[in-house]
Amino acid sequence: MGTRDINTENTRQLILAAAERVFLAKGFAGAALGEVAEAAGVTKSLIQYHFESKEGLWTAVCGRRSQAFLQALGRFTRAEAPTLAQVRQDLDAYFRYLQANPEVTRLLLWSDLDSASVAPGVDFMALQAAYFARAQQAGVVRTDVPCEFLAMQLAGLVEFWFQARHRLIVANQATAAALHALDERYAALVPSLFLEGAQGR
Repeated sequence: MGTRDINTENTRQLILAAAERVFLAKGFAGAALGEVAEAAGVTKSLIQYHFESKEGLWTAVCGRRSQAFLQALGRFTRAEAPTLAQVRQDLDAYFRYLQANPEVTRLLLWSDLDSASVAPGVDFMALQAAYFARAQQAGVVRTDVPCEFLAMQLAGLVEFWFQARHRLIVANQATAAALHALDERYAALVPSLFLEGAQGR
């Protein structure tokens, strides 16, 4: 790769990093290219040269994150049906990924709040639905619930946790240590909540 190509790629990455910060703070609808340009220290015309529009920039930001999401959670794309033990491990991996990457949860939330800016890239919900369809065929999870509903249930259990767990802690006690302790307590319960529900034993 030549020097010019390296500089071009460095500029793209600089813009993407700045755009992600602005999108995380304001969402797609609230962000302006001028704000991204200022955050990146470049001109709006340079952003338009690389990404054409705000929509193109949003697509690139979400695409980069979704690819990393998929690489980290490729276990959900395995061809063979998962065992019960694997399902438990996979649910934990999903939780741990969002725990380590809070910006992903925020992008997903902004996408949900603004239906016109649905995050492009890998359709992880569809991948999860297909994953649960394979688990259903193997008799690992119940078959009377559509696999799409199972995927949505898991998203609710995990994604909403990271959106709202601060409500469980008094504001002046919401330290990193307190949040981590809450996360660990909840993470231990996610597999059983998902697989067994909240019914009394």
